[in-house]
Amino acid sequence: MAREVWILLMMCAAGAGAGLLFDLLRAVRRFFRTNAIAAVTDVLYWVLCAGLVWYAVMALNSGEIRAYELFGLIWGAALYFLLLSRYVLRIFIGIFQLFLKILLTPARFLYKIIVRCIESIGKTAFRNIRKDS
Repeated sequence: MAREVWILLMMCAAGAGAGLLFDLLRAVRRFFRTNAIAAVTDVLYWVLCAGLVWYAVMALNSGEIRAYELFGLIWGAALYFLLLSRYVLRIFIGIFQLFLKILLTPARFLYKIIVRCIESIGKTAFRNIRKDS
């Protein structure tokens, strides 16, 4: 009986892990809103979830699937989405925003330098054209 309870709890953890992965991919989708990204993240999610469940079933119960294991997966995912999902999603979005800000800061700096150089060249050329006229 204790072993079954342990397996049930571990499958609940696997269900919560599937929910966590889903929130991670939801955060990615918020920053990259294309159909291609949606399709890739959907396939990636299902492949990773299938691997997670397969590993959990193999490691915990030698590959034997029992009804309480499926119940544990559903229960763990449901509890995750009811209790933690909104907070975890905010954290993931904040991390992605910070990451993109760090990545884009050098690009913005280079953009400003290039624009100023082009503006300077344009102003100089315009002054020269006005002097010649």
